[in-house]
Amino acid sequence: MKCRILTAKRDIVAGELITVGPEDSSLPFANEFLVRFDGSCKHPSSPSPLCGAGIAMFRIKQNMICEEVCRRAIPLPWATSAALAEAYASIFAYIELDAQR
Repeated sequence: MKCRILTAKRDIVAGELITVGPEDSSLPFANEFLVRFDGSCKHPSSPSPLCGAGIAMFRIKQNMICEEVCRRAIPLPWATSAALAEAYASIFAYIELDAQR
């Protein structure tokens, strides 16, 4: 598994959208991916918590045109909290991204 360390160059405000790109903003983004993921749990700590994850992935093409590569909704019957669902969502997003490369 490849790991990348992200370092913030300024303080991040709670709830702020975080975007990642090459350090040199003059570099083209062509053939890079934009990955969005989310996990949630409707009834945490209940016998039936109803947790799930969602993934959306786009390939950025020439001229900054985004092409949807995949969209997934994943039920997580074993998850018991929103934090756990969020963690699984990030893992599934990484696996999907790795499969696309």
